[in-house]
Amino acid sequence: MEDRDRAKTRALTEAGYSVVRVRESPLKSLSPMDVQVFDLEDTFDAAATVLFHLARITDATVLHETAQRYLEGETLLAAGQAARMIRERLLQED
Repeated sequence: MEDRDRAKTRALTEAGYSVVRVRESPLKSLSPMDVQVFDLEDTFDAAATVLFHLARITDATVLHETAQRYLEGETLLAAGQAARMIRERLLQED
């Protein structure tokens, strides 16, 4: 599976896209662009981890400010949609 993911990333990168994979532990990052989250059940922390990672790899001040406001708000945005998507993913694994 990792070889297939690397091949997809290579093809997309060669086509001019930037690829950032969000990998849930214990899956390891496949490139420095990837971000690893440790618990998708805690969607607030997972979202914050992804936002700060994107801010770091892009050096986007506005994205860093958005991530900081997100943390300060201590409220999930689109929590219902995120929970539904996680449930669907978990059901697919069964």
